Amino acid sequence: SSGGFTVLGKPIPLSINPLVGLSVTADQRQLKYVKSVTGYQPVTANPQIQAGNVIGQELLLFGTSDTDYPEFNHGTGLSLNGAAKVKNGSSLKLVWDGSIWIEECRSL
Repeated sequence: SSGGFTVLGKPIPLSINPLVGLSVTADQRQLKYVKSVTGYQPVTANPQIQAGNVIGQELLLFGTSDTDYPEFNHGTGLSLNGAAKVKNGSSLKLVWDGSIWIEECRSL
């Protein structure tokens, strides 16, 4: 779809299993409220975020917890400017380039 973001996860945030990673839908623009299953957890799945569906697809992640939060890292399907701990009140915006999610901006 085009236009506004497809919001997924609110009011109940999506719990990210570090061994499985994060899935995406076919929507062009997605906003997901996220937290980890329990505590601080680096996402170790390969890839960390499922492949996008179309070049230019946007994914905006909002953290919802100061204690249960995921950490995404450069590599395994992501091009990031360093580790991204997505805590409460933080955000990470990614764009799919056809082969990898690229960080567009962050507020961590």
